[in-house]
Amino acid sequence: MMAGAEIVELLKSNGFDAIFGALPDTVFAFDVGGNLVYANSELRDRLGVDADSYDSPFGTLVDPERREEVRAHFERAISGQTVQYTTAGVLPGGARVRVQVVIAPLRSHGEVVAVVGMARDIEELEISREQSTALQTELERVLNSISDGFYFFSHDWTFSYVNPRGQTIAQRSAEELLGRSLWDVFPDMYASEFGIAYRSAVAESRTVSVRDHYEALGSWLEATAYPTPDGLAVYVRDVSVEEEARQQLIETQNQLAAQGALLDVAHDAIIVRSLGHVIRYWNAAASRIYGWTAEEAVGASARELLYASDEGFVEAAAATLRDGHWSGELIQRTKSGGTLVADSSWTLVVSADGEPESIFTVNTNITERKRQEAILLRAQRLNSLGTFAGGIAHDLNNVLTPILTSAQLLAEGETDPGRLQMLAAIETSAIRGAEMIRQVLSFARGVEGKRVRIEALELLGEFGELCASTLPKSIEVTVDAGEHPRDVLGDRTQLLQVLMNLAVNARDAMPGGGHLTVSARSTEVDGVEAERQGVTAGPFTVITVEDTGVGMSADTISRIFEPFFTTKAPGSGTGLGLATSQAIMSGHGGYLRVYSEPGHGSRFELFLPSTPAVVEDEEQSRDTSEVLPPRGDGQLVLIVDDEQEIRASTRRVLEAHGYSVAVASQGQDAIDYLNSGRSSVDLVLTDIMMPVMDGIALAHALAVSHPDLPIVAMSGLNGNAGRVGAERIVSFLTKPFGSPDLLRAVHDALTRGRGMRDG
Repeated sequence: MMAGAEIVELLKSNGFDAIFGALPDTVFAFDVGGNLVYANSELRDRLGVDADSYDSPFGTLVDPERREEVRAHFERAISGQTVQYTTAGVLPGGARVRVQVVIAPLRSHGEVVAVVGMARDIEELEISREQSTALQTELERVLNSISDGFYFFSHDWTFSYVNPRGQTIAQRSAEELLGRSLWDVFPDMYASEFGIAYRSAVAESRTVSVRDHYEALGSWLEATAYPTPDGLAVYVRDVSVEEEARQQLIETQNQLAAQGALLDVAHDAIIVRSLGHVIRYWNAAASRIYGWTAEEAVGASARELLYASDEGFVEAAAATLRDGHWSGELIQRTKSGGTLVADSSWTLVVSADGEPESIFTVNTNITERKRQEAILLRAQRLNSLGTFAGGIAHDLNNVLTPILTSAQLLAEGETDPGRLQMLAAIETSAIRGAEMIRQVLSFARGVEGKRVRIEALELLGEFGELCASTLPKSIEVTVDAGEHPRDVLGDRTQLLQVLMNLAVNARDAMPGGGHLTVSARSTEVDGVEAERQGVTAGPFTVITVEDTGVGMSADTISRIFEPFFTTKAPGSGTGLGLATSQAIMSGHGGYLRVYSEPGHGSRFELFLPSTPAVVEDEEQSRDTSEVLPPRGDGQLVLIVDDEQEIRASTRRVLEAHGYSVAVASQGQDAIDYLNSGRSSVDLVLTDIMMPVMDGIALAHALAVSHPDLPIVAMSGLNGNAGRVGAERIVSFLTKPFGSPDLLRAVHDALTRGRGMRDG
């Protein structure tokens, strides 16, 4: 049995890998033992593997119920047949697909050594522009689009298929070729190198390649003949340009000085270097892209000048010497110390006697294109995060609501200090959980938290206490407020989150211990700095967090605020901490600045707008004790929510404060209750998000059947608050809500409902 590496080399030597690599379909090759030995880039992308790590027996990705059937097809292919079939597959991620497959034997010296196949996702094909339902039709379209010629001959050497490029190479139309004998159309081909190769391929049932000048067409051609059960398939490349280019490159090597002005017109960097990688030619575009002049570059080592490491360079050099050419992406450096991504193409230049002489390189700077691709990818990931965050926020807020209301209700009649302390802890934890959910939404969807006046000294003190209980004893924490800094307006929890993110990063930067210093001061941000940072000029409070850790390089600093970027080991960080911190600071009208050097620690400065005096007065005027509204007087409230715990906890609070309560688990049940006439409902308290009929649909229905009935809406997503005012929705409660919020909303809605009826 031929080894996998030999099969892949056979594919390469016959040009199949170049063809398969350009196809949009998945292409594969299995040895006769059923082991995967080749997969083109489309299949590797589907499998999520690189070129050297795929290992999958034939049929692994097939639906288990179809594997025996598919294995039978494989055995037919090994016996020498070309087989076409349709089957169901399961990708590594669990996605199910339906594919149409063509597999055929690959022979070497008359022996079947492998099975080569192509698979097309039928579901994708059906939604494509051509709406093609036959794999053979799509294969013909692919062949027609390939830039090289394809010919199929029947056993009597008549043309049975020719693609458009094949017509161009043959200098004949399809009508002049199809159905006619190859030897009749091209009589002198029978005795040519091509005719001999074609007949040998058929007689010996093996793949044969030939490259020669065909006088009848005046072209250099490279042909590969593949025997098939129906005759012979021939792949032909017109290599006239390549042959001419080979000669031109030799001449160019001797005339570079004279032709330098022409090469300097190019937008891409053109570099010629010796086999030892000493630069011999450096055009003007190379100077613009990399920064070094031709005088500085010529004579220098390309390896030392352009590459910080051997990664990618050694492989490219070896491939060029082995195959005569190489192309791919490389990370290169510039004179300024930065890096760029180059789309690089290397060609081996040979001397007149065929000996390798130099390497001709064309580099295109694609750094900006790669950056835009990365930005798009991050945007897509953040959009997915936002969708996920919204879903869990709704569910968690539904969980927290009965916890919060029940704790507050129990506290009203409790006199035991110990029990009151426990209930207070439950209430505080529920509120803190709701704030954490809001923080996730703040990053993912831009949801803003509640802003209050915060004393900077008090914030630093609380942060110091958190550090003392969170950071290891090997890290000494110093809180230095200096002169009394001005207060700020913000969300205390979010600002503490920013500070704790910085503290955790400092901890990771000081694995052996160190010193963390936190300080605050007042400053003024002038117009120039404000415009640069995108904030409003004026008084600011600066909170500084400084550590004595390992520090960061300039390249790392330039990326630390990118979402999902992290220097930590897999599983040790998400890369969202600093991105979230920057989003929070921006939402507060402030900004972050960072200073760091490798081995000299890091210093982060948080610039927050200071609280104006008028805002402080407003906040102080609002600082009044929370007063519950008057008790109910037997008014009937209909609670509509699909969560049983929310219905129960809300009912207990309302009944404990003088209201009568009826419940319904979804919108239609509420309508049925109201239409039954059993009781006169004074107010409907409904959830927005419910199955079958949601709260908005219920409000629309009640606007017609009970137009005078006020409605209070509630939801675990704050974004639904924008629906207040629709139909009879007079108020909105964001989950989780406490007993005071619930009672106040019900009382206000009943009052407004009476006003609307009287009006």
